[in-house]
Amino acid sequence: MLAPQVTRDRLRGLSLPRRGRMSVPTAIRGCGRAGRPVGHNRGVSAQPRGLIDKRAAAQILGASLDSVDRWSSEGLLKRIASGRGYLLYEDEVRRFAAERHRWVSRVTAAEIVDCPVHVIEEAVRAGLIETRPDAHRRQPGLSRVSVEKFAKEWPKERSRRQRRAAGEAVAREREREERALRRLPPQDGNDDWLGVTEAARVLGISRSGVIRQIHDERLPATRVGDRFWLRRSHIENVARARRASRAKPVV
Repeated sequence: MLAPQVTRDRLRGLSLPRRGRMSVPTAIRGCGRAGRPVGHNRGVSAQPRGLIDKRAAAQILGASLDSVDRWSSEGLLKRIASGRGYLLYEDEVRRFAAERHRWVSRVTAAEIVDCPVHVIEEAVRAGLIETRPDAHRRQPGLSRVSVEKFAKEWPKERSRRQRRAAGEAVAREREREERALRRLPPQDGNDDWLGVTEAARVLGISRSGVIRQIHDERLPATRVGDRFWLRRSHIENVARARRASRAKPVV
């Protein structure tokens, strides 16, 4: 039975040998729907062996097409122009995938260790994590093996850091309490105490003048921590004496 696409006009144009004329089905057996030989495709060329497109490379690398474009544009993957796109060497892509598995970025290392990124930076500076000497700025530059080793040691290190932080917090709280106690006047229930500023206001002089008289031992004071305290009764007596001496008429 003849193919429906082959019309009588096309059959008339077929040149058949005079001797041993073949039948029409035999003549059109190698023709497709448009009458062209089977396997003839003008727009598709055979892909060279050993080369793959970027979609296949992305599957091998476990990355996005944009990442493959970026790596190939940066020269990390050698590409060969093909039509409107490009092809990549499969062996080179697989080697690059193995290198990507061997080296990880700082963010990936933080995810593996389950810690902040600054901890990874500290471990790199301390030499606990191996770095890649020839790493491109966009390439992962930390050894996965050393990162996994640090991940096993991190729980103990984290506990040690938490204990140290708790101890530092207790020390800061104790120091804060001590500073607060140093700012309190002496515990004497028989008299009130004035600080240097209050004493200067009662005496009508400057604060530096009060401190100078304390150092000259003209005003008795008690030192608690880094502060001076003066008895209110004594300061008020000194202030009354000064006012009386000023009010006394000169003969």
